[in-house]
Amino acid sequence: MKSVTVGAEHRGQDRRQRRVMAVADDATFGTNVPRYFLIAIDVLSLTGAFFSAYVVAPRVRSVAISGSLLHDWVFALSPDVLGEFRPMREMAWVLYVMIAVTVLGLQLTGGYRPLPSQTRTQVALSAVLAPLVGLGAIALIPFSLKTPQWSRVFIFTFAGLSIVWVAGYRLLIRWYQLRRIDSGFYARHIVLAGSSRPLSGTGVGPAQVGFDPSGRWLIVTEKNTNRIDVYSIGHDGYASAPVVNPSAGQTPFGFAFNQHGVLIVSEAFGGAVNASAVSSYTVGSGGRLDVVSASVPTTETAACWVAVTNNGKFAYAANTGSASVTGFEVRKAVLSILNADGKTGATGTTPIDAAVSRNGQFLYTLTAGSHAISAFSVRQSDGSLSNVGGAVGLPVGTVGLAAQ
Repeated sequence: MKSVTVGAEHRGQDRRQRRVMAVADDATFGTNVPRYFLIAIDVLSLTGAFFSAYVVAPRVRSVAISGSLLHDWVFALSPDVLGEFRPMREMAWVLYVMIAVTVLGLQLTGGYRPLPSQTRTQVALSAVLAPLVGLGAIALIPFSLKTPQWSRVFIFTFAGLSIVWVAGYRLLIRWYQLRRIDSGFYARHIVLAGSSRPLSGTGVGPAQVGFDPSGRWLIVTEKNTNRIDVYSIGHDGYASAPVVNPSAGQTPFGFAFNQHGVLIVSEAFGGAVNASAVSSYTVGSGGRLDVVSASVPTTETAACWVAVTNNGKFAYAANTGSASVTGFEVRKAVLSILNADGKTGATGTTPIDAAVSRNGQFLYTLTAGSHAISAFSVRQSDGSLSNVGGAVGLPVGTVGLAAQ
C-alpha cells in the first residue's frame, strides 16, 4: 500500500508540473516564439514573395517601358528588358538562394533570439538587412553571367517584396507581444518553470533584488553574510547560478544603478550609530563586481535605500536611523559626498524607501513614522535638495515607493 501511495503522489506531482508548464507555454506564446517557428515563417514569407513577384514584376517592367521615372533605372539594371517572360522553373534557384542567405543572415545577426531580448530596432534591422544580403548574393550571379531579358527586374522586385513580407510579420509579432505586455497579461500569467535559483546559502537575509539597466544582470544583496550575488540572465529569461561577491562594507542593503551601469549600494553596518556608508561597483565579466568607491561614509545611521537621478550624476541614500538623506555625486563611478555632515535632506521621521522622479527633478522618501511621503526638489547643478512638502495620511503599514 505504501508503494502505491508514493506512486500516486509522484503521478500527481507530474500532472501538476505538466499543468504549470502548459500554462507557462501558453502565457509566453508571442514572446518566446520557437526558433523553428520563425524559420518556417521566414521560408513561407519568402515563398509568398517569390510568387507575388511574378504578378508584380511584369507591371514594373510595363511602367518602366511607359517612360516613367523608373524607365532609366530599370533599363540600367536590365538593358534587355523587352525580352520574353522566363518560365518560373528557370527562376526557382533565386528562391533557394534567398531562403538560404536570409536564414543564415538572420541567424548571424541574432534574428532568431527570443523576441523579448530584441529591441524594436533590432527586430527591424534583422528583418531588413538579411533580405538585402540575399539580394546582393542573388544580384551578383545574373550580373556576372549577364542574364538576358528582364530577370533582373524580377530579382529586384522579389527582393523588395521579401523585405516587406519578412519585416512585416516580424514587426506584427513584436507589436502583438508588446500589446500583451502593456495589458499586464505577462505580469499576471507568466511562470518560468524551474527558474528558482539559490542564494549563497540559507539564512543570508536578502535585502533587495533588481536588474541592471541592460537587463543582463540580476543583483541580490545579503545583509547577514555581507555578500552581493550576481546572476547572468539568458535570452530565455532564466538566471545562471549566482556569482557571489564580497561587499565592500558591512550589511549591504539597498542599491540602484545609474544609466552607465554603475552599481551603488548602501551599507547599514548593522545599524551602528553614524556608521553607515555607500559603495560603488562596476559589473565585470562573468558577474564579478569591481569596487570603485569603497564604503564612503554617510556619517548617518542605518543607510537602507538608494535612489539615483536619471542623468546618473547624483545618488541619495535614505538613512532610516537618522531620518535623513545623504547625497553623493557620481563621477565616472566615483562617489563624493555632497554635504560633509551627511545631511543633504531631512525627512522628519524614519525613511523606509526612496525614489527619484522620471525627469530627475524630485526625490521622494516614504517615511513610516509619520505615514507620509517627503518630497524634495533636486537642484540639477549640484544635487542639493530643497523640501517641497509631500503627502500625508497614508495607510498604516504602507511599504514601497515608485515615482513617475
